Amino acid sequence: MSIITINRTESSARQDEEQLPVTNFKEGAPAGEDALKFDGQSFNLGGYRLMKRSEITDEWIKWVSGRNWRSMITLTVKQVEMKQDTLINSFYRLIRYINTKMYGDHYTRILGHSYFSYLVGIERQKRGALHLHVLVDRPVPFDYIRKMWDKSWGIGWVGIDEVGDNLGACEYMTKYVAKGGELIPFFVTEKVYRLKPKIIYLWWNE
Repeated sequence: MSIITINRTESSARQDEEQLPVTNFKEGAPAGEDALKFDGQSFNLGGYRLMKRSEITDEWIKWVSGRNWRSMITLTVKQVEMKQDTLINSFYRLIRYINTKMYGDHYTRILGHSYFSYLVGIERQKRGALHLHVLVDRPVPFDYIRKMWDKSWGIGWVGIDEVGDNLGACEYMTKYVAKGGELIPFFVTEKVYRLKPKIIYLWWNE
């Protein structure tokens, strides 16, 4: 995948327990209403038929490559003991902070969950700590993300890459399914996609 590495930093981690929101899945998602999990020789599709590894990977690539992904954000933690639910809760907290910054305190009345689509891949590193790769399809405040995740919350380092190959990025993300990880997608509607933020920053290049 052709990418441009921007910056990576590292700091201490802490846990942050919050209520998980309901993820909005676009109609036709291979995983139905649940994040896709690889379980041995088959996939749990929330009531749908079980599919082979190669089948589900192809289905996911076909589905998620329909979005024009702009950037990949890597969010990791220094604390090996951090649980997956805690990490995901922290990610959703970050989503709320980003949307509040861009659309104000009452952004949910306008947008719902988020102004941008994302695809989250969850993987455990060799040292045992979890980390997230997140594809996003609209401009996001990278400096602000680093500030919150790293400096303010002290969770871990942040890596940001520009996606140069959309299909390659999707193939890279779907590998988490085959490796035993999980994918969590959220796709915005066309109506939300047309909404512009309250303030157009210099980095907003849509």
